[in-house]
Amino acid sequence: NRLAYVGDAPWNDRLVLHSRASITELIPGLDRYYGQGSYPSGSWAGVFYGRLYIEVEGIYTWCTTSIDGSRILVGGRQVVGNDQQHGSPSEACGVHEFKGDTFYDIAVDFFTTDAEFFLKVEYSGPDTNEKKELLNSWEATAYPPVPEPSKWGLRTFSSGHQLQSVERLEGLDYAGDGTLPWPAIMSRAYLEAVVPMRGPAIRGAQHVREVLTRHVEHFQSVLEDEGRKPRGWARPAPSALWLTPRDPWPLEEREQPSA
Repeated sequence: NRLAYVGDAPWNDRLVLHSRASITELIPGLDRYYGQGSYPSGSWAGVFYGRLYIEVEGIYTWCTTSIDGSRILVGGRQVVGNDQQHGSPSEACGVHEFKGDTFYDIAVDFFTTDAEFFLKVEYSGPDTNEKKELLNSWEATAYPPVPEPSKWGLRTFSSGHQLQSVERLEGLDYAGDGTLPWPAIMSRAYLEAVVPMRGPAIRGAQHVREVLTRHVEHFQSVLEDEGRKPRGWARPAPSALWLTPRDPWPLEEREQPSA
């Protein structure tokens, strides 16, 4: 699944973070993210980019400790894989041989799904006298290109009856198209904002009962007044008209504005 880009910020410290606020205060949340993948309150991911100078050649040990998944890549090669949800801080380590007097590109990937957050990255080797030290970057590497935003196309249809399952599209009435960043719809209002209703729509059993009641009242008024249109009658909504074989009044008549 494609992730949606949120933002970038410099990190001027060693890699040990005790809360989400360490990151979310640097990169504010945006209101275009939805569902469980929302930032900053839901599940999200990040990458630290930096460069490390290795002075003495030799084998170095790398470790990440995180509540959720994390990994270390050196020059694009994975050195530590500490993936999956752990529920509590979990450490994983790996080794990599380095040449001396050389800069190496480092990337630390991580994701978080829980309100509790912890991430620590350490390394040890000839440069540290074999003692663990928190990873410190000498300089930031160039950010990779920002990925294209996620886009989902949505096509909607209306039905003449209450749907009981995912049915064939044949026989359904086209309602409209829209585009959204996530395949997630949290409310009818959000759906209508993404895909404005262009045709009839059934809004549930209660709505249908209300529509039918209005039609019954209308035709009773017509019969009682020798077929003349009752005064003050506001034409029913498109979904109400769709429930009848013909419109009760000419199509060119405009609907009364809602109160």
